[in-house]
Amino acid sequence: MLFYNIQIHSYVVVELKTTSFKAEYIGQLSAYVGAVNHSLKGKEDGQTIGLLICKDKNGNSLYKEVLEKAKEVYKNELCDI
Repeated sequence: MLFYNIQIHSYVVVELKTTSFKAEYIGQLSAYVGAVNHSLKGKEDGQTIGLLICKDKNGNSLYKEVLEKAKEVYKNELCDI
């Protein structure tokens, strides 16, 4: 899913997975964020934000991916849902 936050002037890419976290999900999300940066993001827009939501054995976990460039991935666990 793709959203645009008008308060922070940033695109937000959301990917929902019904399985446990896998390392390749970061690459997929990075590719989507890179496509948004290449095709949609303007000079006035802020950093594109990627959200990856995966299911784990204890429930759902929410991970935030802030991707300044497709190669630079910063993963921070936000919370358990």
